[in-house]
Amino acid sequence: MLLTIANTLFLATLLATSHSLMKWAALRVNESGPQAYIEHWWVVGLALTIYGFLFGYYIWVLRWVPLSTLYPAYTGLSVVLVMLVGVLYFSESAGARAWLGAALIVVGVLLIGTRGQ
Repeated sequence: MLLTIANTLFLATLLATSHSLMKWAALRVNESGPQAYIEHWWVVGLALTIYGFLFGYYIWVLRWVPLSTLYPAYTGLSVVLVMLVGVLYFSESAGARAWLGAALIVVGVLLIGTRGQ
């Protein structure tokens, strides 16, 4: 169980990091046009590298963690992590409904992850 939790958190963190890097790059494109992709190629490359590693690692973890547990757990948690990064780092707003939705996602992940126990 502890190994499943650790792998779920690791996968969610990788996915959130990749999407956060893509957001960072997207903001630079708005400032200076497509040239920003060339200037910040390493950020886009890092985001894509993390994304690729994520799926390789995901396939490896699926050898012992059920798909019906792992996929909803790591993608659900990554949604919450991305929302947190958006609010805390990119100064995006999140109202009460968004926070309630995030809380419900966490509850759903916990229910899925602990079913049958």
